[in-house]
Amino acid sequence: LFGKSVVFTGALAHMDRKAAQKRVQAVGGKTPSGVSAELDYLVIGDEGSPLTGDGEKSSKHKTADKLVAKGAKVAIVSETDFLKMLG
Repeated sequence: LFGKSVVFTGALAHMDRKAAQKRVQAVGGKTPSGVSAELDYLVIGDEGSPLTGDGEKSSKHKTADKLVAKGAKVAIVSETDFLKMLG
């Protein structure tokens, strides 16, 4: 995640959002507050996640979907996949 930007949305099941942001920053990543076309990853929290069939998409998730439809390279990943990326 070095040099990558990561934004979190939804309820994280395995850690709180501040801890997740600190983990990204510790490996040289950035944690902006909002979704933009320059974002690398939008992490959707596993608790009540629309990626698993539960819950509604957040405004950040909807914004990322619109950007992807316009050609942005934003990867929308689950909290579980994010944890795998961290190792």
